[in-house]
Amino acid sequence: MKLQRQIELKMKISNFSLTRSNGKHCVWNHNIYKQARVVTSRTPSDSRVMKNIERDINQQLRLCAVRS
Repeated sequence: MKLQRQIELKMKISNFSLTRSNGKHCVWNHNIYKQARVVTSRTPSDSRVMKNIERDINQQLRLCAVRS
Protein backbone atom coordinates (compact mmCIF):
# COMPACT_ATOMS: atom_id res chain seq x y z
CA MET A 1 0.00 0.00 0.00
CA LYS A 2 1.34 3.44 -0.88
CA LEU A 3 2.37 5.76 1.93
CA GLN A 4 -0.15 8.48 1.06
CA ARG A 5 -3.00 5.96 1.31
CA GLN A 6 -1.63 4.70 4.65
CA ILE A 7 -1.55 8.29 5.92
CA GLU A 8 -5.16 8.85 4.84
CA LEU A 9 -6.28 5.68 6.64
CA LYS A 10 -4.34 6.57 9.79
CA MET A 11 -5.88 10.03 9.86
CA LYS A 12 -9.39 8.68 9.31
CA ILE A 13 -8.94 6.18 12.14
CA SER A 14 -7.61 8.98 14.39
CA ASN A 15 -10.68 11.12 13.59
CA PHE A 16 -8.82 13.73 11.49
CA SER A 17 -10.17 15.19 8.27
CA LEU A 18 -8.32 16.90 5.45
CA THR A 19 -8.77 20.65 5.78
CA ARG A 20 -6.66 21.83 2.89
CA SER A 21 -4.12 20.48 0.49
CA ASN A 22 -2.16 23.18 -1.26
CA GLY A 23 1.33 23.03 -2.64
CA LYS A 24 3.48 20.41 -0.99
CA HIS A 25 1.59 19.80 2.27
CA CYS A 26 -1.70 18.42 3.58
CA VAL A 27 -3.28 20.01 6.65
CA TRP A 28 -5.44 17.74 8.81
CA ASN A 29 -7.74 18.98 11.61
CA HIS A 30 -9.33 16.83 14.28
CA ASN A 31 -13.10 16.50 13.98
CA ILE A 32 -13.79 17.10 17.69
CA TYR A 33 -10.79 19.13 18.90
CA LYS A 34 -10.67 21.83 16.23
CA GLN A 35 -7.35 23.23 17.48
CA ALA A 36 -5.56 19.89 16.95
CA ARG A 37 -3.78 20.18 13.62
CA VAL A 38 -1.28 17.87 11.91
CA VAL A 39 0.62 18.82 8.76
CA THR A 40 1.95 16.07 6.50
CA SER A 41 3.89 16.02 3.28
CA ARG A 42 1.89 15.41 0.13
CA THR A 43 4.54 13.02 -1.19
CA PRO A 44 6.13 11.26 1.80
CA SER A 45 9.38 9.51 0.99
CA ASP A 46 10.91 8.79 4.38
CA SER A 47 10.80 5.33 5.91
CA ARG A 48 9.90 6.83 9.32
CA VAL A 49 7.03 8.93 8.09
CA MET A 50 4.30 6.81 9.72
CA LYS A 51 6.01 6.82 13.13
CA ASN A 52 6.52 10.59 12.91
CA ILE A 53 2.86 11.16 12.03
CA GLU A 54 1.73 8.94 14.91
CA ARG A 55 3.96 10.97 17.22
CA ASP A 56 2.46 14.24 15.93
CA ILE A 57 -1.10 12.94 16.36
CA ASN A 58 -0.41 11.85 19.93
CA GLN A 59 1.24 15.19 20.73
CA GLN A 60 -1.68 17.21 19.41
CA LEU A 61 -4.29 15.10 21.19
CA ARG A 62 -2.34 15.27 24.44
CA LEU A 63 -2.16 19.07 24.19
CA CYS A 64 -5.89 19.32 23.55
CA ALA A 65 -6.66 17.08 26.52
CA VAL A 66 -4.58 19.31 28.80
CA ARG A 67 -6.31 22.47 27.52
CA SER A 68 -9.81 21.06 28.07
